[in-house]
Amino acid sequence: MHRLSFCSERWATGFATLNLKILKDKVDSGSIATTARSNRVEPPQNKEGFIEKIKVETKSFSFLFEKYNIKHIDVLQIDAEGYY
Repeated sequence: MHRLSFCSERWATGFATLNLKILKDKVDSGSIATTARSNRVEPPQNKEGFIEKIKVETKSFSFLFEKYNIKHIDVLQIDAEGYY
């Protein structure tokens, strides 16, 4: 996953994505720098300092069902970032 490297405030954490190009395009357009400044955060001078790659631990549904003894799900909401 890729996220902004220079701020952990809520406005910045929403920019995390699996698709690096999406985040790079937002950096290149200047929209992230503008948003940062409007939140009183000075962005890095160098665009390479905006983004970091992070490892995200994943768990399968079968693992979670077994671990938490889940027998039934009524509603499941997934944020799939536009992927089908």
